[in-house]
Amino acid sequence: MTETPDHTPVLRASRRALLACGLCFALLLLMGITGVASITLLYDDPTYTLTGGLEGTVVRTVRSMAGVIDVIHDWGGYVGIVLAGWAGLELLALSRRLKATDNPEWRAAARRLPILGLGGAFVLIVSLLLLIPSGVAAKAFLHSEEPSPIGQPTDQQRLAPRLPGQEVIEDAGDPKFVEWHTRELNYLMALGAILLVFAASTTRRISLEAKRQAPTQPAA
Repeated sequence: MTETPDHTPVLRASRRALLACGLCFALLLLMGITGVASITLLYDDPTYTLTGGLEGTVVRTVRSMAGVIDVIHDWGGYVGIVLAGWAGLELLALSRRLKATDNPEWRAAARRLPILGLGGAFVLIVSLLLLIPSGVAAKAFLHSEEPSPIGQPTDQQRLAPRLPGQEVIEDAGDPKFVEWHTRELNYLMALGAILLVFAASTTRRISLEAKRQAPTQPAA
């Protein structure tokens, strides 16, 4: 009678990898939500805040959470870099565990996981590194405004997006920073997240198989 192989190392490695990927995905989702909310915060004007109905409720709710939103969106990128790197390393460690098994499907998965895991982590880290400075430049551009010839802001300038207490920033930069921060770089981040999703899906399947093949403990 053949003994059932011990898959405890694989289970532990897969759990760590899934935890790292899960935390990374949760942070990316939270950053996306706070990014949309931060756009709402730009319109801190009575024209919008005194609006009734759903729109007014959303704006007032977002304003009440402005401090939390700013902290998450400003510092989430740095935390995301750490979590993405952790996820990539855990997936690499899992692939090494799988290579040491006798399961041919797991050994095949071990060849894919480093590509998906490290590739996804690398793309995420690059996109987050680019999103941080582009976000600063985009915010500077959105908060810049020029006075009218008579020294008073025009109606359009009064309604321009701005954060409460935000100082006017001179020479704010190119408006392309706004497009990069809200569109192109987010596409790049989505690509990295998709690669990690495929890696996490493979990891989840292997974890379930390892649990099914684990020997049952006799009742005491």
